[in-house]
Amino acid sequence: MTTIAIDLGASNTVVTVSDEQAGDSGNFRSSNSIVTVVRDEFHNETRPSVIWYNDQTGDVLTGWRAQTCGHSRGGLVRFPKAALGTEETFPVGSQQWDAQQIATRLIEACIDDVERSTGVSPDRAVLT
Repeated sequence: MTTIAIDLGASNTVVTVSDEQAGDSGNFRSSNSIVTVVRDEFHNETRPSVIWYNDQTGDVLTGWRAQTCGHSRGGLVRFPKAALGTEETFPVGSQQWDAQQIATRLIEACIDDVERSTGVSPDRAVLT
């Protein structure tokens, strides 16, 4: 069983992967696990918790790519962690997204990094 843990921070995000043996109750035996920090495509252990949306193509960039485009072209959106669970929206390109939509894109990028680096899709995720 492959489990990931994502620390979805307001400034940076970290993802780890663990190959754990689940007990009969579904609980993990931590003595059997190996936890590894997953590096992004640029070999960094942390990624900025930011997104950038291209209105012309519909592409959404996250992390370092988003930060680079956002600084040069404008429109960088930092993860509004404090707004999770609210109805507050934020300008993403010409659209309005809530914090859950932004968090979803950041989480999907973490899962993509795990799949790219390990070749395995995670079975479980823990978010903090």
